[in-house]
Amino acid sequence: MRASHSAVTRSREEAAMRGELPMPERIDERTWCLPLPIDFPNGSVRFTLCYVLEDAERGIHLIDPGADSEDNVRILTDFLTDIGRDRGSVRSCIVTHLHLDHLGMAHRLRDHGAATVMGAREARQLKENVAFPDEGALARWGVPDKSRGELRARVSQSSMRAADIHVDVRVEEGDVLPIPGREVVVVDTPGHTAGHVCLVEEGSGLFFSGDHVLPIVNPGIGHWVGDGENPLDCYLDSLRKTVRYDHLVVSPGHGYRFTGLAERSAQIAEHHEARTRAVARAMRDRPADSVWGTAQRIPWTAGLSTLVGPRLVAALAQTEMHMTRVRAGSH
Repeated sequence: MRASHSAVTRSREEAAMRGELPMPERIDERTWCLPLPIDFPNGSVRFTLCYVLEDAERGIHLIDPGADSEDNVRILTDFLTDIGRDRGSVRSCIVTHLHLDHLGMAHRLRDHGAATVMGAREARQLKENVAFPDEGALARWGVPDKSRGELRARVSQSSMRAADIHVDVRVEEGDVLPIPGREVVVVDTPGHTAGHVCLVEEGSGLFFSGDHVLPIVNPGIGHWVGDGENPLDCYLDSLRKTVRYDHLVVSPGHGYRFTGLAERSAQIAEHHEARTRAVARAMRDRPADSVWGTAQRIPWTAGLSTLVGPRLVAALAQTEMHMTRVRAGSH
């Protein structure tokens, strides 16, 4: 099932479904959506939606400035020129989470004076800088020796690291972003990453969801250094928390703007509940199986054999999360 597209044109939805780069879109008098291509595409996710907000002083603020590439620098520069600005006009880059397709260009814009704004918990993850998965995870999951080398190599080639990002402003739940003349409020939504945040602007009727809720793809969960929490439980709690904003138009990090946040959140939650039930059945049938063994016996959208590198890592990590839920009686 897909989210309602009543707030977006059919052509933009179809372009997103095909993975094509849509044209920039003016949302209202002071807000634009700027699609930026990803130079390390993963499945159907081929571009990130950067949101461009003008403040009361004609300064520009970017929500998720996109992947760091020369093409994206050109696209952003050309766009700013079209609206009568330049890179020096950008006052801040607000980052919903650590993935480089969302924050990659922040360091370049910081060189031009733009502050990097990030959730406080997410900023703490920068200091950890831990490779994932490490040898401990591969052993714990029961990954066969013959598969470990290839998995490590593919993950290394596709690694998304953010160690060079410097955070200027750390924000927490309920904070209002430093955007003159606009009231954009921070909502903590851990799950996709440890400190993922969404942003709410009631005045414009927009809910900037980052990768917390997407219209087509079920977001990945939990490639982060844990502190005893199950990322899956955190994510499901965050889904429940954000349905209060169902009256707003969802402006996600990928895909297209849509309405029906509560319905889409329920669809994603049920996807995970169904997987927990499948894992529970697999564990009842063969309780001694490792994460690797259990993952082989539960249904995956495209089949486990089609998943390689980071996508296989995600499948194994999420299998472990579901197994933890089952052991805790959450099914």
